[in-house]
Amino acid sequence: MKMKSKFFGLNAKLALAILAVGSLFTSCYDTENGDVTVPYKAPDAVYSFVGTVTNDVTGQAVSGASVTISGGTISGSATTDSNGGYQIVVKKDQTGSGKFAGGTVTVSIAGTSNYDAASASISAEAVANGQAITYYKNIVVNYTTYIPEGLKVSSSATTSSHVFVYSGEDETADNYVENLDIINDTDDPLQVTKSVTVSKGAMVTGDSENIYGYATAPMVIGNSGNIYGAKTRATDDVLTAIKDYIKADLGGTDPTPTFDSETLTYTFVLAPKTALKNLTVSYTYETKNYTFTYADTTYSIVVKRVVSVAFSNTQVTTENYHGHGHGHGHGGDLNAGGGIFE
Repeated sequence: MKMKSKFFGLNAKLALAILAVGSLFTSCYDTENGDVTVPYKAPDAVYSFVGTVTNDVTGQAVSGASVTISGGTISGSATTDSNGGYQIVVKKDQTGSGKFAGGTVTVSIAGTSNYDAASASISAEAVANGQAITYYKNIVVNYTTYIPEGLKVSSSATTSSHVFVYSGEDETADNYVENLDIINDTDDPLQVTKSVTVSKGAMVTGDSENIYGYATAPMVIGNSGNIYGAKTRATDDVLTAIKDYIKADLGGTDPTPTFDSETLTYTFVLAPKTALKNLTVSYTYETKNYTFTYADTTYSIVVKRVVSVAFSNTQVTTENYHGHGHGHGHGGDLNAGGGIFE
């Protein structure tokens, strides 16, 4: 088997995530391309559930909390670490009777003598064998009555999505990445493992410079100058309570200028006599609107966070591919909105 590739940089218009392509190995894969018939099976689909459990008053991490997930054929459990974090990974054979068909997955926190039980729902989608998806859900548990007295909060949330599609086929396209010009012209399957650095967490915008030392801060939009800036009329206790509430809802972290990042691994198999048509990174976002009221003052804040990020690929037969196949998967730099390919 052989594979050719080299790195080439590309400037893109989008600025949300960072990709890195790693090494190449061999395995088996059942391509979705109808023109290819292969007698082997892709690895199980991987569902990852990640988040933190925090105190609703202080925003501090809750360690040792019992976390369970359930929904359809998905189930699992974990205990939060010293930072309040949990990770539950479930592998599913999507060709068998126990496959996950998509739907609501509930994340539950068992109650204790110190805090009430809590839960949250995730609208999870089904992915095929050979694909992986990660969902993020932070849970805030109720310890005590909110302080200071008289501070009221309401919130509403909407979801949105964005898809980044990259290809190594057409050198004139805006989404072209030479490093993704991958052809498997052998009679054996070719497994490709990619280390993908993606966006996570939440991003705040607004006049937060006087509180956090930067002009844009989990993404706060709207009247955040009254919370994170110098234009406040509320007492310091109220400002602290508002920031603690947002911190708890963001999983125990203070606002940052941009999305945080983490590296995930995505593995797929290029079938014999096929080429990589596209590599896709799909994000789901939650935009949450907070309204805080204290005395005669109202503060409106909008926070945008990453709910999930999923990877997929499209393959075509070599006869229907118009690239050159000159990539080895070597490292390099790509200043693109969707990521950096190496």
